[in-house]
Amino acid sequence: MTVLNVAPTPTPTLTLTLSAGPHAVGSTVTATASIVDPGTIDTQGCTFEWGDGTPTTTVAAIGLSCTATHAYAVYGPYKVTVTVVDKDGGTGMDSKNVSIDGPPVLTVSNASGNEGSAIPLTATATDPEGDPLTYAWTATPGAGVDAGATCAFSNPASLAPTVTCTDDGTWTLTLVASDGINPGVTKTATLTVANVAPTVTITSPAAGGASRSVSFSATVTDPGSNDVLSCSINWGDGSAAQVVAVAGGVCTTTHTYAASVTTATITVTASDDDGGTATATRALSFNRPPICSAVKATPDTLWPPDGDLRLVTLVGATDPDGGPVTYTVTSVTQNEALGGPDGHDYDWYRKFQKKPEPDAVILHGPYLLLRAWRDPHGDGRVYTIAFTVTDSQGATCSGTTTVEVPHDLGHHPKHDKHDDDYDSFGWH
Repeated sequence: MTVLNVAPTPTPTLTLTLSAGPHAVGSTVTATASIVDPGTIDTQGCTFEWGDGTPTTTVAAIGLSCTATHAYAVYGPYKVTVTVVDKDGGTGMDSKNVSIDGPPVLTVSNASGNEGSAIPLTATATDPEGDPLTYAWTATPGAGVDAGATCAFSNPASLAPTVTCTDDGTWTLTLVASDGINPGVTKTATLTVANVAPTVTITSPAAGGASRSVSFSATVTDPGSNDVLSCSINWGDGSAAQVVAVAGGVCTTTHTYAASVTTATITVTASDDDGGTATATRALSFNRPPICSAVKATPDTLWPPDGDLRLVTLVGATDPDGGPVTYTVTSVTQNEALGGPDGHDYDWYRKFQKKPEPDAVILHGPYLLLRAWRDPHGDGRVYTIAFTVTDSQGATCSGTTTVEVPHDLGHHPKHDKHDDDYDSFGWH
């Protein structure tokens, strides 16, 4: 007896399901085939075709189910097809579409600007599927950047923020863009930050007249807040420049000028640690001595010649700096021998070994007493008063002035340089 084979009827069927998306490039897609076969004792095998040109995957069914995984290297839409074959050659087929989400496409441009200033950044980002993107910027210090320097972004979560750095040098900009599906895409660029010189302003002393003991101060600012600043001060009097550190935006020090210096210009140079400099100047004039050229005695004529001591005052000294002055009478001489109201002259006193009465008495300051007397036989007496004028800073000027006791009111006494001068306070 000959028995013929009969093909299985009906053939197996199956349903393909794929793991839920979205699916990122490189992530695993799971395909599951559920089989229905009327031949309850049949065995089945499944072949998965992934649609991206890669080799198929064949697996044996377990309990009427086949499962396989695949990772797509390139984003895009793909068709997954699974075919089931039972042991008797019966087949079934199903397919499903899968979409692999593409990562963002990102570019970042190099940038440059000044330390302490907002520098605009330029970048572009697109997503193949139009997914919303998020951004994150960072800056890493490189060559020429001092330790402790930082960069701050106006909005590090935006595509095109500005960045402000506390020190010059080369920085590496890093931008990460993410669509929330794929791993973030990272791009880098170079940020070149230029040094900016500091600024300096002298706050003390004020320009013009100043004390010789100078308290100096200046404010120094630098947009590079990480820079180390110092001041070099040239005092303008030939002394060595003085270097002072800047603390809290200020440099301070003191200096005393010699008495011989009448004017000086202070020049301060502020420097940062990257070679940037700025200068400021302050012209000073120091205490000027008083002026004695206009000093005179008042009264400058004593009359009548009655032998009395008369009050005489020195006036006319001025201080070009507007300060007070004091007078000191240093000597009084006269062109006649001393003689008092008793009519005796110097020779009479000398003959009898007696000291004549003084013809001048210093009181204080600009005040003194002079005797209103002259030799009746001469042409009149001339007192020469020597004085010194001192200002509040100790500067002085000196000079002489005269007071006359004429023979009569119609004639001025003559004082020849060859005349003897007698000390009005005592012996010649």
